[in-house]
Amino acid sequence: MIGKEQIDKIVEMFVQRRIAELKNLEFALWVCWLDQRAVFRELRIIDVEEDFKVLCVYGVRVIIDGREFLNSMAGMELSEKYYVSVESATREDWKMFIERIVEEEHPRVIPGYAFRRKFGLPDSSSLYEVYVLSVDVREEKK
Repeated sequence: MIGKEQIDKIVEMFVQRRIAELKNLEFALWVCWLDQRAVFRELRIIDVEEDFKVLCVYGVRVIIDGREFLNSMAGMELSEKYYVSVESATREDWKMFIERIVEEEHPRVIPGYAFRRKFGLPDSSSLYEVYVLSVDVREEKK
């Protein structure tokens, strides 16, 4: 996980759309399905991390790079149930979002069409949730 001292640098990468640098970031996402047809019988508490539990039918951890994050997400949660479009996010919006990740608040994101198709997510956003667990800088392989 990145430290608080790296937040401003990462915010600038997103604001300036520096794709080459964004490819060196690694986002860990938790994708969970909420099947409404069997909601009362099938939902269970899943331990995602030591201090983070989610109520869902099934969930998986997905790792994507910063470039894919920028291109695949339609919206990001800035505070409880308050989202902003990734395309229209300001510097302050990006900073608030990255800070929430660093502070381990696990903000949610709304994936775009291509991401939903790639990972088999339903069309209705009420049937799934996507949380951001962490953001790291990838180590260069030698």
